[in-house]
Amino acid sequence: MQNNLTEWRCNNEIFGVLIEKIELFPGYALDMKNVNPSPNIAPILALFLNKKDSRGMAYWFAGANGFLGGERPQNILRVDPCRVLLAAKDELLGVTHG
Repeated sequence: MQNNLTEWRCNNEIFGVLIEKIELFPGYALDMKNVNPSPNIAPILALFLNKKDSRGMAYWFAGANGFLGGERPQNILRVDPCRVLLAAKDELLGVTHG
């Protein structure tokens, strides 16, 4: 599985965060039923490519998001991936929500 994860990361299909020499991959970015990257995350990672590092992406997915009504993108990704993609685009525009 590690080889697959490395390959998926290199292909920008998933991201990992290095913590104490161990690369951790977020479960919400995986389709556990088919043991593949979730197809919902690739368009978002493509948007963030060269704009956010892996920790920045992890913080974004885990943080409350005003565009999503205070929900965390990682919680919405499976049920409404289009909304999360729009929130990512909004993030890159630098729009703040109150």
